[in-house]
Amino acid sequence: MVLVLKGLLLHYVIDENGEEKTLRFGPEKAQTAMWDAIFYKKPAAENIMALENTVFLKVDFRELDRLSSDNIRLLKLQNQSYKEVIPENVANIKFLTILNPEERYQYFCKTYPNLEQRVMQKHIASFLGVTQISRSRMRTRIVRQYIISGFEVVLRHFFKVEHRLLLQVIY
Repeated sequence: MVLVLKGLLLHYVIDENGEEKTLRFGPEKAQTAMWDAIFYKKPAAENIMALENTVFLKVDFRELDRLSSDNIRLLKLQNQSYKEVIPENVANIKFLTILNPEERYQYFCKTYPNLEQRVMQKHIASFLGVTQISRSRMRTRIVRQYIISGFEVVLRHFFKVEHRLLLQVIY
């Protein structure tokens, strides 16, 4: 397990077609690990790559397990780590199964503010489960909606324009 102090990590797997699929990001203050290796003591099924120069604190969970059996404080620390990681993994399952691509993009922007400027677009598209072209179109639609809604607010506020007239002005 690692705690990212500075920099950015990327978790990914390689699918049967040899393509990288982004699973999650590990920005500053994020706690991340190869959970299948920790929980099931199996070789990790995913890879971690540093996208920037990264400084992290590494914890050997096997050693932590051994030490925590004799130290209640370490056991509490280990338990707290699980309490933080499990809800994050549940959120990721919901992210992939419930949200549509535009909602996933909005979730990404909310969960990882300012990360879009630090990550290659192919990693974001892969994380969202869409192609780079679809992600670009989706981002353009969302930005356009924000601009139009902001423009509507300004027109209504300053000019007291009715909604039907407003649509004619905008389009």
